Amino acid sequence: MLVGTFGNTGNRSEVKSDPISDEDIIRLKDLLLERRKEICAKIDSFRNDAVAGNDSANWEEDGTDVFNREFAFKMAGSSNDMLNQIDDALRKIEEKSYGNCESCGEKIGRLRMEALLFCKTCIQCQSESEADRKMYGRITV
Repeated sequence: MLVGTFGNTGNRSEVKSDPISDEDIIRLKDLLLERRKEICAKIDSFRNDAVAGNDSANWEEDGTDVFNREFAFKMAGSSNDMLNQIDDALRKIEEKSYGNCESCGEKIGRLRMEALLFCKTCIQCQSESEADRKMYGRITV
């Protein structure tokens, strides 16, 4: 449950939420492992689709076949990126740093962690990062 308000005043005490508990972390770890299993299955499926080709002699279908292969490779790559984020979150759980903002070190709220299982920044730091991106036209990681 949110207790404070969101504002761009730079005052961190205005952005408060329930802290993440050890029980929450155990539950979220289970969700991360489940999600990881699902993504691994999707990656295997995408790779199989990308490798499997239409061996027919119909040249008219070759363009569609190439498009489908490219699409499958891109989807596998995107899923692989998500898998890396999940693995990073699982590593952080083992290191006891899961739920800490990488920018300011504060605890990330429970609701944010539940919504974005592998988020790395608190809402305040994320808002500041997005404001910087808008203002300076740059991407911050």
